[in-house]
Amino acid sequence: MRILHSRKLIFVSKPRCGSTSVRRTLSKLMVSGDVGVDTPNHDLRLHPHMSAPAIHAWLRERGVDPNSYTTFIITRNPFDMLWSYYNFFLPDMKSRYNYSRDYDDKNIMPFLEWLESGRVGVGKYWEKFLPRHVRTTNLSPLSLEAHILNENDISFADEVLKIEDVSRCEEFLRDQLGKKVEIPRANGSGASNICHIPSDIREKIAEDFPMETRMYSSS
Repeated sequence: MRILHSRKLIFVSKPRCGSTSVRRTLSKLMVSGDVGVDTPNHDLRLHPHMSAPAIHAWLRERGVDPNSYTTFIITRNPFDMLWSYYNFFLPDMKSRYNYSRDYDDKNIMPFLEWLESGRVGVGKYWEKFLPRHVRTTNLSPLSLEAHILNENDISFADEVLKIEDVSRCEEFLRDQLGKKVEIPRANGSGASNICHIPSDIREKIAEDFPMETRMYSSS
């Protein structure tokens, strides 16, 4: 997550969507007073992946009008994102991840089973802002909705970009920053190695990730 007061720009960092590359790019432009969060900062009540509504609320608490800022997010094909998330965090059979204290690295949940019955928690700094369909009993906390919509399904993002179109992301940042920006091309995290996903699981993911499903339906 990045808040560039100096540029009136807010970047909402969605996991496994090229956010590290974008955060590093923006960090080079930060000056004193700007906010960059790469690990949870409990003193300031900030998290790298907190949602746009939560960031806006945090700014209002400090007397800053977030409506005078441009808020943007970068997303990714949901199946590529989930494959990347799965391989990075390797959920065990109880859907615990490799950063968890009670993680069981001897019993890894198969990818398709995780898509069907896995679950992801929600950070305490943005849980109260979640839209109604997002549940911690499934993977919907990784959805675009969980990162840009509030509890009334109102979007707090001015721009939603696709990491697959890096040139468009760079063009957007150039327009916002008034200078040429280059985002490092990250690898596809083995996206081409995704196994065949049955139609019933695809339908479930479409329910959990409705916005991305519509965005990538023609891809």
